[in-house]
Order: sequence, then structure tokens, then C-alpha cells
Amino acid sequence: MSQLPDQIEEAKAVSNRIRAALGCGEITEPHTPENVSRARLLRVRAGLCHVLTEIMPGITASAERDELYAWLFEIHSVTRAEECQVRLEADK
Repeated sequence: MSQLPDQIEEAKAVSNRIRAALGCGEITEPHTPENVSRARLLRVRAGLCHVLTEIMPGITASAERDELYAWLFEIHSVTRAEECQVRLEADK
């Protein structure tokens, strides 16, 4: 018998766990396009931080791993800029 159904269920479970950790089901208030966009970027930032600090260190060092780490770090830098903007606006 094929293991495909088990693999599909496992992939769904992993996806659901990640989405829950990122807060994908939470409602952004007030529900404006700007707030929704910021909330999404902050969820992306949280996910990137998790990958960079919890997952990547456990992967055996290689050129591909180092390249992936560099890409994720630069993407994370973009999300940090959004976080700083949110804090500045909250302090107003």
C-alpha cells in the first residue's frame, strides 16, 4: 500500500503546527490594509527567527546550508525594518 496518504497527513500536520505558531488565525485590529500587512510581516519575522535560531543550527554545515542561511538572514533584515517602523509609530 502506498505511503502517500501518510505523507500527505504528515505534511498537513506540520503545516498546521507552523501556521498556529505563526499566529495565522489571529485577527488584526483595527483591520486596515496597513495593519494587516504589518501583522503578516511580523509573522514572517517570527518564522524566520525560528528557522535561523532553532532549525538551521541543527543542519550539518555545507555550502548549501550557508547559502540558505545568508538568504534567510537578508530576508529577516527586511522584516526587522518593518518592526522598527511599527515601534516608531506606536511611540507617537
